Amino acid sequence: RKETVLDLAKFVDKGVQVKLTGGRQ
Repeated sequence: RKETVLDLAKFVDKGVQVKLTGGRQ
């Protein structure tokens, strides 16, 4: 269960990073 939570956090983090990068560019 903990691994799944970490995986989700990483996935969300990546999505947020991409959104921020796309918004800035």
